[in-house]
Amino acid sequence: SSGVVQNGLSANFSYRLSGKTVASLVAGRQSTSGSNGVAGTSSKTFNVNLSTQLTRETSASVGARRVIFDSATTPYSETAVTGNLQVQF
Repeated sequence: SSGVVQNGLSANFSYRLSGKTVASLVAGRQSTSGSNGVAGTSSKTFNVNLSTQLTRETSASVGARRVIFDSATTPYSETAVTGNLQVQF
């Protein structure tokens, strides 16, 4: 039988810029390796986010994400910018 070994690591850092605004960074790495012809993979993920309370009922956030996935068969990378507006009624 073939065995697969999976390893992962992630780190999260948040910093309060003001009473209503928080910046955060999340970084992670994951890899798999196998024996007997099982191909290995690795992925790296980076997320940056800024969130703030605009009013008592409204909050907003903006973020950026980068993913790099390395594989012998299906490698890909992704870059995204996200935004969120939350209003409570």
